[in-house]
Amino acid sequence: IPIQRLGVEVQVWARNVKERDELSQQILDRFRSRIVTFSSTEKLHDIRVDGTNNVDEPGEQGLKRKIINVSFLEILES
Repeated sequence: IPIQRLGVEVQVWARNVKERDELSQQILDRFRSRIVTFSSTEKLHDIRVDGTNNVDEPGEQGLKRKIINVSFLEILES
């Protein structure tokens, strides 16, 4: 059975750190509970958070951003 590891980068933008962290946690919870819309959701396994990175945009009112790297195994049909 062919298997491949796929990676996804999710960027979360928010007005403040609290909002950014709450949105990020909601996204991670959806990945962990497999409530993610992909064409082959039932074939996703070994979902991993490979890393996160907080980025503050420049300026006094700079937006807050978090980059989340997620990967998973997909079982391919032959």
